[in-house]
Amino acid sequence: MITVGTAAQLAALVRAKNWEFLGHARKEEVEIMVGIVATESGFAHRVQIGGGPACGLFQIEPDTAFDVYLNYLRRKPDRLNLLMMLSFDMPVFFFPARICLPDLLKVWDDFSFLIARCVLLRRPEPIPKGVEGQARYYKRWYNTPDGAGSVKKYLEDWEAHDCQSLVDGVFARERDKAH
Repeated sequence: MITVGTAAQLAALVRAKNWEFLGHARKEEVEIMVGIVATESGFAHRVQIGGGPACGLFQIEPDTAFDVYLNYLRRKPDRLNLLMMLSFDMPVFFFPARICLPDLLKVWDDFSFLIARCVLLRRPEPIPKGVEGQARYYKRWYNTPDGAGSVKKYLEDWEAHDCQSLVDGVFARERDKAH
């Protein structure tokens, strides 16, 4: 289990888990996931401010996590098995019970990331390059039109948390390791 202590650790987790889960980690994939955490939880809040069901750094509602399982992962058993292995560092042959999801989403950052990543994997459009396009994508596909988030807030939080430097730092460290 990885529990993120800093925003830089989260950016590294996002890149590593995306690579393990999908076999690649394109910059725009890492950028949008870092941007989601910046705007949803400010890299800190694991419980929805003001009350509500959203949990963890990615502020995923347990019903959304269960829907990802029912309507996406159940039809992709290889991806489900990989998600469980990457989340819990052991083979798990079942999806957690619905009642356990709030606690898992709050505590297990890698599980929360992988569920959030699956939310976007179900969408028909690829993640755009560039933070402005990613902000619109976030609002449409992650936060949804009925959600409290906005393109403006996403962009403000991206800047306030210096997300581009976080992402660039992760990719620079990877380049340095390769040399």
